[in-house]
Amino acid sequence: MRVLCLATLLVASSLLPAQGVTWVVDQAGGPGSQFTQIAPAVTAAANGDIIVIRSGTYFGFATSKALTLLGEGDVVIVVGPGLPFPPGPPPVSISNLPAGTAFVAHNLRIEYWNFRNGLELRDNQGRVHLQDVSVNLIAVPQESGAAASITRCDAVTWNGGHLNGRPCVLANQSVLAFSSLRVEGSDSCGSARCASIGAEEGMLLSSCTVQLSRCEVTGGSGVGLFTPLARGRPAISANHSALTVSGDDTTTVAAGDSGYGVTTPVPAILTTGGRVDLDTAVPIMGSLGGAEVAGTATVTRRRIVSVVATGGGLGDSLDVEVVSPAGDVVNLVISLPIAPVAVPPGLVFLDPRLIVPLFVGSQSATGRLELGVPIPTIEALRGATVALQAANVYAATGLVEFSNPAVAVLHDV
Repeated sequence: MRVLCLATLLVASSLLPAQGVTWVVDQAGGPGSQFTQIAPAVTAAANGDIIVIRSGTYFGFATSKALTLLGEGDVVIVVGPGLPFPPGPPPVSISNLPAGTAFVAHNLRIEYWNFRNGLELRDNQGRVHLQDVSVNLIAVPQESGAAASITRCDAVTWNGGHLNGRPCVLANQSVLAFSSLRVEGSDSCGSARCASIGAEEGMLLSSCTVQLSRCEVTGGSGVGLFTPLARGRPAISANHSALTVSGDDTTTVAAGDSGYGVTTPVPAILTTGGRVDLDTAVPIMGSLGGAEVAGTATVTRRRIVSVVATGGGLGDSLDVEVVSPAGDVVNLVISLPIAPVAVPPGLVFLDPRLIVPLFVGSQSATGRLELGVPIPTIEALRGATVALQAANVYAATGLVEFSNPAVAVLHDV
């Protein structure tokens, strides 16, 4: 454990760039705060600054700056509605980040209304790292609007959170790595609210590279008060995209149920071209006898190494889990995140110059490696991001493969 603590300290403190100014946003105007809304703080902040947001309800904002937003307590950002209603607060929009920079957010909940997107990421050559960020469509009835609209982004990692929308993720020409994320396409009638139009997919992907690890992705259900004959939707529709789904039986990809009397099968994943790699340990479920994958993608089914990380509070620990076949050789490392680089074993999401080994050895008989990385109580670490990734040597074939990245934001407990 001392070795792991030292590794974290080396990666997350001495190798990190110096932090900028810390700003405090407090809706109640409490002690030590400079702003009561996020947008003015974003305007005042410079690249590299940290914005601490205390519990409260806030409006959306737009930025092209490399900032770190850390929510404390229950932070809610309200977006919309858009037309045809009188326009409400704007979406949270991150765009045009320069290469070599990063926007980081931890512990935020975005609630958005009809005819708006909740979160918009657009034209970012820099990285976007989100942890424990949720985006939910709360309008009644639920109409159009993506929880997360992602366009031409070179690297988006999303670790933990809950998305609900029409659809949840609408992505184009982007590289995405999601872990421990729950993604639910809106139903034609949700558990507490109904919509006047049919259900939506959990994810709509076009020309994207996407890695899902330990995620739950479901399509919207067609069982609704206003649309009782609506057809359920696939969990994922992928157009000329490369999709990898890894993990264990806590990962699920499932089509939504259809309305009364509907008999048409619904696949879990609907494709046009591209490639789909599925871990054989992950349940992939169509509805009404629908296929796991339908369409024209090239599909492979095999065991795939998977990494997740939770926690990361200062003075606590970062809990890491690697799932791979028993007996495989696992090499788990930690470093600083970078934009993904393609190499023969897969995509590398961490800086190879700063790699610190955490574990090298054979995977256990359970196929599950668990370890805790202690986080020192050092103020300079707050808001830092660290990336973990595993190189796995498959005992059955001798082939080497890189896992998905697990990018964690270090924060106050």
